[in-house]
Amino acid sequence: MDFVAFPFRVGDKGRLVRSSGPEESVTQLLTIMGNTSTRGWSGSTKFGLRETLLAMRSNRDRHLAAIRELNELLQELGIFWVRVENIQPVASEEFYEMSYEVKLSYGDRVGVTLPLNFPHSERKAQG
Repeated sequence: MDFVAFPFRVGDKGRLVRSSGPEESVTQLLTIMGNTSTRGWSGSTKFGLRETLLAMRSNRDRHLAAIRELNELLQELGIFWVRVENIQPVASEEFYEMSYEVKLSYGDRVGVTLPLNFPHSERKAQG
């Protein structure tokens, strides 16, 4: 299995549980990163991607920079088995949600598309 380096995810009760596959573990990691503010984790000054994703929605020139930042961060975390090929904002059904499609490559799989959904921070504060 190519994803043994990151086979766990945080379960509903905050405990580590084994992931069913690489997509599940990467989706959760990217979701955590997208919900975290820049410098929001002391273990890495680049971990939080919230501002990067927000800037990408309002400035199309940030698209390539966002892909580069994601890949650099994965490598900084020691996750070398996956590469982000593309990330695009997509329309969300929920007003207070930001949605993206991320295309990944890992192992012999190329162009695996994963949905990422982030509730808007103001909405999270209300709920």
